[in-house]
Amino acid sequence: MSRPRVQIPLSPLLIFYLLIQISGTFLNIDDMYALVSKRFPILVISILLALIFIPSVSGETTIHGFGDSEVDITAGDSCAFEWGIWNQDDTMYLVEVKAELSDSSVGSLQYVQNYTLESGSDEIIRIEVNTYEGASTKDVTLNVQFIVQDLSQPGVEHTHESQATIHISSIFSSVGNKIFGWENTLPAPFNSLIWTFIITLIIWVLIGLVVYFIIDPFVERFILRTKTKYDNTIYDVTRVPILITILLYGLVSSVDILSISNNDHILMHKSVIIILTVIYTLVAYRIFDRVFINFLRAWSNKVGSNLGSAIIPILHFLGMILIPVAGITFLLNALGINVALLVAGVGVGASIVTLAAKDVFSSFFAGLQVMLDRPFKIGDRVMLDSGEICEVKKIGIRSTQLYDLINHDIVIIPNTMIAADKITNYSEPDNHRALYTSIGVAYGSDVKKVESILLDIANNHPDIVHNNKAQAPYVRFANFGSSSLDFSIWYYVNDIKKMWRVNSEIKTQINKRFNEEGIEIPFTQNVITFNNPMEEKGAD
Repeated sequence: MSRPRVQIPLSPLLIFYLLIQISGTFLNIDDMYALVSKRFPILVISILLALIFIPSVSGETTIHGFGDSEVDITAGDSCAFEWGIWNQDDTMYLVEVKAELSDSSVGSLQYVQNYTLESGSDEIIRIEVNTYEGASTKDVTLNVQFIVQDLSQPGVEHTHESQATIHISSIFSSVGNKIFGWENTLPAPFNSLIWTFIITLIIWVLIGLVVYFIIDPFVERFILRTKTKYDNTIYDVTRVPILITILLYGLVSSVDILSISNNDHILMHKSVIIILTVIYTLVAYRIFDRVFINFLRAWSNKVGSNLGSAIIPILHFLGMILIPVAGITFLLNALGINVALLVAGVGVGASIVTLAAKDVFSSFFAGLQVMLDRPFKIGDRVMLDSGEICEVKKIGIRSTQLYDLINHDIVIIPNTMIAADKITNYSEPDNHRALYTSIGVAYGSDVKKVESILLDIANNHPDIVHNNKAQAPYVRFANFGSSSLDFSIWYYVNDIKKMWRVNSEIKTQINKRFNEEGIEIPFTQNVITFNNPMEEKGAD
């Protein structure tokens, strides 16, 4: 905070103080002490009368500055000056503030121009000086005028003036005719600034080439000896960006030799910042994708965790969004753009987009739910609530891709439907599928023989589960039908993909064996009995 030099208007107490000082010039200290001691009551009464009846010479407002009147800042920085103003009168005043810099090219001012002071009130007047990055080294003066108008007496106003000094230091300065700190003593014309710049730049290029072609191969040999492959990936991703960084740094530091304008310096620095931000944002994403994500995949496969395959796509998606956003935020801060205002604007825009695309976001969060809950995985066969039997091909953030096994179609279903509807997963808890076949035989057939034939057919089929007691084939005499004795045979197919073929082969074998064993498979028939048989009519 800075305290400007300010002219304080005369108040009654100040007048009394001046009278004491003037009388002190004509009387010595002892005389002054004796005078005050003998006349102390009269002195107190005089002070009180002065405070009550003597008016202020320049109005009933007092302006006072806080802090220092001189500040040292670097170009691009800001400083602020403050004044306090008090209204000691019983009327209202309007204070108009006018401020300007002695050189307006170095920066701008930000302040409130008008204040209204009620009787007995006060205000803090703050003027902020924002200097430009391109400002050169110089001293500037801040000139401030306070125009105080008595609203009860139009046309009556008093003006107070104040000044503050700002010492600005440029952020750029030429290093002179030096090569890495040493004075260029080469013979002409190589001792000029332009040749110093060229020689310095060539040295930086040589440094970059030495790092790339000599140091990097040694580092690569060391990396190849390690057991992990991730350091190889980091080396491959960062090798070229490090060379570019060395060359750009050498260019910027070499330009400091030349006497170019601050604006040209700023343009070059901002260009380098943009280039490096883009490069290292890309580097960060490649390391995230090739190192972090691959490490998580390897860890998930090693421990056999299904959760990894659900979380990894989410993390990968978030990385694709957050890394570029972080790069853009850093770039805007480096360029001096107020990110807070941008974030506020983005927040308002995001609210509008959210309302407009609520179905898309619903599918997105439903996709997260599907990935975390894991109701099925890629390759599973499921039956939808609508009856289609499909194989899962892809699980995305917004939708899931299925292959319809019956109609030979690709079905795209929003994840909101999958999260809300009933899905039957035929591949869980294992890849086996329970099937049954019903068959009827004629009344009078040998029940035990029928059961034996059915079990023999199921036990001899290679694609039916036999080694699991809980899933072994079994036969049940189900019902006395209207025309047949009804049996059902239950069995498990060892691979859900074979269930339709196996079911067909079992029925074919039943028909064949029953024909060979003389077991009749009846069809529905109705027997009609007449209580009064019709007499046969003779021919005419």
